[in-house]
Amino acid sequence: MMIRRALRPALAPGLAPCFAPCFAPCFALWLALWLAPLCAPPAHARVVAAGPDHFTLNLEALAATTPQQAYRRFVKISDWWSDAHTYGGDAGKLDLDDRAQGCWCEDLGLRGGFAEHLRVVYAAPGQMLRLQGGLGPLQELAVSGSMTVRFEAVAGGSRVTLSYAVSGHAPQGLDTLAPSVDSVLAEQLARFATHTAGQLRN
Repeated sequence: MMIRRALRPALAPGLAPCFAPCFAPCFALWLALWLAPLCAPPAHARVVAAGPDHFTLNLEALAATTPQQAYRRFVKISDWWSDAHTYGGDAGKLDLDDRAQGCWCEDLGLRGGFAEHLRVVYAAPGQMLRLQGGLGPLQELAVSGSMTVRFEAVAGGSRVTLSYAVSGHAPQGLDTLAPSVDSVLAEQLARFATHTAGQLRN
C-alpha cells in the first residue's frame, strides 16, 4: 500500500515529515499497524490550483484490491473514515448511499438529527463515484464543491484518484482553506488504502 502525489519544490505549509523509527525490527510491525495512516503514505496531496474564490485538489492512492472491491469498500465509509473528522466523533455513524441522489450522511442521534457531508450525483460501481457539496467547515460557506473518485486496475491492485474542486466565496479566501482540506482528505485516502490492505487500526 502506498500513496503517491506530485511533488512541489517545497512542502506544502503544515506538512510534517514522518520520522517513525522503523530501524528496529521488533517495532516494525507495530508501527505499520498503528501508524500506517500517518506514516506509510505522504500526508498531503497536491493543491493543483488555488485562489480567493476557488481551489482544486488531486490525490492518488494504490489500493490492494480490485476496482470493484475498492469501490465497495470506499462506499462503506464508516469502516475507514476517521472519527476525528466527523460532527459527532463517531465514524461508525456515517453512511454513504451510492444510489441516485444518495446521501453521505451522519446520524447525530439527536432526536433524529443528522448532518449531510456530500450528495451522490454519479455512481458507476468499480469505476467512478461523484459527490457534490461543501465538506466539513465548507458546508456553512457560500461555495459549491465537486468530488470525483475514480478506480482503475493496475498491477498489484487499483489506482484510486480523488479530485475535489471548490468554488465560491469565503471571507478569508478559499486559497487559505485549501491546505487544511488537502491535509484531511490525504489522511482519509491514506486510511482507505491502509484499510484495503487489512492494516487499519483506529
